[in-house]
Amino acid sequence: MAIAQLSLGLSLPSLPEISELLHFNEIDEANYTLYFLCGIFISQVFVGFLFSRLSKFKLIILGLTIFLFGSTLTISPCSGNVFLLGRAIQGVGVGSSTVLVRALLKDFFSGKQYLMTGSKLYSYNALIPAVSPVIGAFIYVYFGVNSAPYLLSLITLVVILLLLINRREFLFTERKDRLEANYKTRCQYFSIIKNKTFLGLTVVSGLIYSGEIVFISRSQTILQKELLETPVVAGSIVTFTIFGFFIGAQLSKR
Repeated sequence: MAIAQLSLGLSLPSLPEISELLHFNEIDEANYTLYFLCGIFISQVFVGFLFSRLSKFKLIILGLTIFLFGSTLTISPCSGNVFLLGRAIQGVGVGSSTVLVRALLKDFFSGKQYLMTGSKLYSYNALIPAVSPVIGAFIYVYFGVNSAPYLLSLITLVVILLLLINRREFLFTERKDRLEANYKTRCQYFSIIKNKTFLGLTVVSGLIYSGEIVFISRSQTILQKELLETPVVAGSIVTFTIFGFFIGAQLSKR
């Protein structure tokens, strides 16, 4: 889950220079985020069906490997199309992992422990989009425009190795009735997509989230190119903006 958030925030401060190097226009800059979100959508639609053939552990490893391949395409790409293709592949890879991490919580924890662990996980995950632009700005200033893809690739590789080392802890949670459970999941899936209220709320939530991400992405070009702010200042402004969304969401619950 954290890798998905990092992949959105770390590269934001360097996006204006990437756009200049790859001769991006405004539409291409928007596609930087759009391709990633489309990749996540495709992955999350089909990950449930793949579960009938592969275990959760194998799907997570496969997803992270796909993400790692996409990240390598964004390092010094030969063209803008290759860069955007890498973003789409990143989305496909990380989308499956975000779904399966939630599913694994139920395998490892139950009752109050499940609720407490899930609450902590989602709280920490919510802070990553706010912190990652500032981190991305500093590594961009000190290590160059390709530093974010390198760091993402390194983090992903370390996570894959840690998962392989602790393979046994994941395998014991795999259930023998996986096919039966997946059949029930498909039945529930088809019943859910027929619910107009659910679909409407899903579309609205998706549009709000996508609009927020595209706004944050475009703001970097405006702040750095038009207002002549430094990458660190621009990244900090994004951080405060995300904190504003977070505080507003918390206040709206009351």
